[in-house]
Amino acid sequence: MKEFMKKIILSIFLMFYSTNAFAYIDPGTVSIILQGLIAALAAIIVTLKIYWIKILEFLGIRNKIKDDKDDEKNKDNTNTQEK
Repeated sequence: MKEFMKKIILSIFLMFYSTNAFAYIDPGTVSIILQGLIAALAAIIVTLKIYWIKILEFLGIRNKIKDDKDDEKNKDNTNTQEK
């Protein structure tokens, strides 16, 4: 365990230890990073949309919505049958 902790501390130290790199980030790199972030956000939104009904059912909200719609359909059917 001590060896593992030493590796983590060394990794953190090396990550934050700065030296002069004599480099720059050109606009093309920023554009690619921005496109990646937008694509990740779009993927998250699409995934949530695909599983939205399952999420609602898990939370117990979907059953209420489904029951309300069924009640409205039954009311519509009874109203049309009475006329």
